[in-house]
Amino acid sequence: MNWIDLISWSDVVGYAGTGFTIMAYLMRRMLQLRVAAVLSSVALLVYAVLTSSGPIMVMELILLPINSYRLIELLRPPGNLAVPPRRHAMVTSRVQKTPH
Repeated sequence: MNWIDLISWSDVVGYAGTGFTIMAYLMRRMLQLRVAAVLSSVALLVYAVLTSSGPIMVMELILLPINSYRLIELLRPPGNLAVPPRRHAMVTSRVQKTPH
């Protein structure tokens, strides 16, 4: 009997999620951290479903949207950020016009 016979697919997915979690903690750059965190959440969510683990499922269902949103924020071009109309009005009212 070899070690492959001793491990189930759900365990492989769980260990992958654990590995991605550890990778996220080791990251210094935010983009790589968010990618690792999203991969971790996906893998651990699959693991939670396969093993019927409610607490892990709840945690990953909360963390996955948070990390996905933050990852999308990082991937957006800087000039594409929407400025709320009210803040925009305050910013433009502070700009002084120079005489021509």
